[in-house]
Amino acid sequence: MVSLTRKLLTLFIIFFICGSPSFAQNFLKKYELEIGGSAILAGKKYNGDFDKTLNFYSEIRRNFTRLPMDIGFHFGKGTMYREWENPFTTNDYHYLSYLVISNYYFSDSKKVSPFIGIGMGITHLKIDWSYIENSQSIPHGTQKDDSFNFMMRGGVEIYRFLRISTSYKFMKRKYSNYEISIGLTLGGWR
Repeated sequence: MVSLTRKLLTLFIIFFICGSPSFAQNFLKKYELEIGGSAILAGKKYNGDFDKTLNFYSEIRRNFTRLPMDIGFHFGKGTMYREWENPFTTNDYHYLSYLVISNYYFSDSKKVSPFIGIGMGITHLKIDWSYIENSQSIPHGTQKDDSFNFMMRGGVEIYRFLRISTSYKFMKRKYSNYEISIGLTLGGWR
């Protein structure tokens, strides 16, 4: 069975392809789709080491024509970090996040536009933990958790196509993290 997300994405792509040029041009001025990857970085916390991980996200935003800002939705999926609480236990944190976001642009330049933004939403976490014996990880259990997520970020948009940003996500204390992301944007040509 095809998931609802795939159906909506397919309709969205068909809408872009089949639209008339003038309608598509006006539509793309107002809306933009961004797809990218992020690396979550963190320091020591709870006597654990944190690995750098690569995650994926997508955003759909609506640009305001009279204001230098946008509003939209952010969807992220990946592994937050791997934590070693002691030499014989590992925890893998997998997440799925849904945020409402907004960005403010300091410049309307077509070359480089610095911005700041905020986002709020929820993050669903699945924690897999294992014991380590004889250098092998033996799965032991899984638990689930949810956390409110408040994100602050800043970055630059280059040629209205490439976005580089850094953000900090405030969640439950042990899940909060810092990330660097790079995304490619379609649309949003003001």
